[in-house]
Amino acid sequence: MFSFLESITPYQKDKAIKLIEQVRKKASDEFIYLMIVRQIRLLLLAKEKALPALPFWLSKRINFQASQFEKNQLLKLYQKLLVIDIKEKNNLTSLNLGEAIDLWLATL
Repeated sequence: MFSFLESITPYQKDKAIKLIEQVRKKASDEFIYLMIVRQIRLLLLAKEKALPALPFWLSKRINFQASQFEKNQLLKLYQKLLVIDIKEKNNLTSLNLGEAIDLWLATL
């Protein structure tokens, strides 16, 4: 799971798409979605220099990953995740959550 989350960058989109298939063998799409939201939230906090207290090695990794994005890119990705959530909860999409996540990954 964590290798997948760390691969969510504009430069590793293909790797992320491959890794999500492995993650799906062990985790539900709902859990994957939750973890993606958490990761993007941490990246946004890193951009704002507002990360919560984390182990040094983890904050170093988060900061490195955040450095590969512009703040506006992260905000757009986070907004797209919110749209996925709203559509899923209100049954406003013909896609299942897994397909929506795949489309989201394609926009990295």
